[in-house]
Amino acid sequence: MVQIVSPGNSEAGVSPSRRVREVVGAMRLAQLCNRTTEAVRKWDRAKSKGGTGGLIPAEFQARILRLAQAEALPITASDLIADPIE
Repeated sequence: MVQIVSPGNSEAGVSPSRRVREVVGAMRLAQLCNRTTEAVRKWDRAKSKGGTGGLIPAEFQARILRLAQAEALPITASDLIADPIE
């Protein structure tokens, strides 16, 4: 499993999807995004293998940020958005 992260990510070496799963939890993240836990775990897979390369789909980023703000979770916009490194 390849982790793709930008140099500016707050946790160097950890993809945005993994960072959020560690803070929020896979089950809760899946419920928030109306997906299965397997689907949110697949975000860490390479794009060539059906994943998103560690990136969180844009359609879920605002939901995650609202949850983080409401519950004072240590997640920021820079944790969610990263440039893929090839």
